[in-house]
Amino acid sequence: MFFSKLKLLPNERAIIVFDGSLHGIRGSGKHTVWHLGKKCETIVNKMDSLAVQWNGAAACLRFQRAKADQFWQIIDSPIGTDTLVWHDRYLTPQIIPSGESRAFWKPESGEIHTCPLPQDAFRLPENVEAALLQQPKLQAPLKKYTVSADEKMLVSVRGELQAVFGTGEYVLHLSAGNDMKVLFANSRQPVFDDAAAVQVWAKNNPALVAEHFECVEAGADELKLYFVGGKLAGYIAPDTCAYFWKQAAAPYAVQTVDLKNGLRIDADTQAKLKAADFWRSSLADIVYFFQVPAQHQGLLYINQELQPVLPAGEYYYWSANRELHAEIIDLRPQTCEISGQELLSEDKVTLRVNAVCNYRVTDAPLWLAQHREPEQYLYRELQFAIRAVVGGKTMDQLLADKQAIDAELSAAMRAKNLRGIEISDAGVKDIILPGEIRSILTRVVEAEKSALANNIRRREETASTRSLLNTARVMEENPVALRLKELETLEKVTEKIDKISVYGGLDGVLNGLININTPKQ
Repeated sequence: MFFSKLKLLPNERAIIVFDGSLHGIRGSGKHTVWHLGKKCETIVNKMDSLAVQWNGAAACLRFQRAKADQFWQIIDSPIGTDTLVWHDRYLTPQIIPSGESRAFWKPESGEIHTCPLPQDAFRLPENVEAALLQQPKLQAPLKKYTVSADEKMLVSVRGELQAVFGTGEYVLHLSAGNDMKVLFANSRQPVFDDAAAVQVWAKNNPALVAEHFECVEAGADELKLYFVGGKLAGYIAPDTCAYFWKQAAAPYAVQTVDLKNGLRIDADTQAKLKAADFWRSSLADIVYFFQVPAQHQGLLYINQELQPVLPAGEYYYWSANRELHAEIIDLRPQTCEISGQELLSEDKVTLRVNAVCNYRVTDAPLWLAQHREPEQYLYRELQFAIRAVVGGKTMDQLLADKQAIDAELSAAMRAKNLRGIEISDAGVKDIILPGEIRSILTRVVEAEKSALANNIRRREETASTRSLLNTARVMEENPVALRLKELETLEKVTEKIDKISVYGGLDGVLNGLININTPKQ
């Protein structure tokens, strides 16, 4: 066919292309396009956006500029300049990059606004920014920012601070060539977090930094505390500085602590630290806290130098640029135990000994100053004392008198004169013999007990025989006693008989049942 028909809605436009070149434009309505066998292409654009939607638009602007000017509004962006274009109703604000041209449909009402911008400029003219803030959408590299009442927005370009924005709404030109960064900071926190970055900014733009920041420095022997709303919020360490917002959202105050007057934290500052929950914040990095319980002593070392002994209580110290270390010493009686120590007795029997030494620290600084590991030192001294006591006695002597061994071991430990502690007593808890020796001793004990049992049995048999002999003599000399013995025997016999028939009375029973001849005179 040599023609084609079009039907366009009121908000539509058609671009007619013959053999890749712009032929014409058709508006709303019905149209017949005569192409007479040429390759015809129809591109329909909706007028919701004024931007021309055609892939061949760039080539058309280059090779058919005069014809394109008949139908479109052509906007050129000069070299080195980005051009901002927008329409109040139909065209979303957008940037035409440097050296490019764009085609737009001519609006039926109003006009297409343009604003040239240097490529490295991120700020827009105030009237242009105000107009763009009314637009619902922006195209990159345009971006809208909202800064709340408790915020500051900082804009840096190639690492140099360019602007600080307070509360409000802003539109920035984020050109790819200006290496711009946008940073939001909480202005309720009076100190800006990155002091190193502010120092760099101050070298390149001192006036802008001085306008918005106040530098607070702490000397080598100073610590500065800052308060927000009367509550302790942070610190500035010695030999460092911090930058405070001059227009901070919350009021703040700075307090100087002179570390030359001592590191002990006074009671008032302690209360402020506790109220600020310092152990959950960065303040914990500069506060050294420890507690000395009752019946204990505290030894504090500052830069490895011992301070006066501290009694029971809570202690807070500034640890800024100092090395603090505390040791808590128990003054109550303590025990040093040795378990399973193998020793050789004088008669060359290998024994295992469990021993204990009870002591009490009387001078903590002296006790700790003499030894790197005091408990280990006491343990070794107790080992030496046990070897001396046990090694000088035979096994029988060790097993014979444990109290004497304990007394000798206690005397040996006291004789060492260990400075800083007091030895109350020492002793051997257990002496464990080898298996073979235990078996031998068991047999010896069994033999001794068996002989003792035999002696007792023989003694009892002799006493029983002597008792029977004495009874016989009594009955021989006294017939009544014999008769009583008869009755006793009869009673025992009748207890085992179920039934008894008696004839002739009791005399018949007695005379007939038991018949003992009366000794002849």
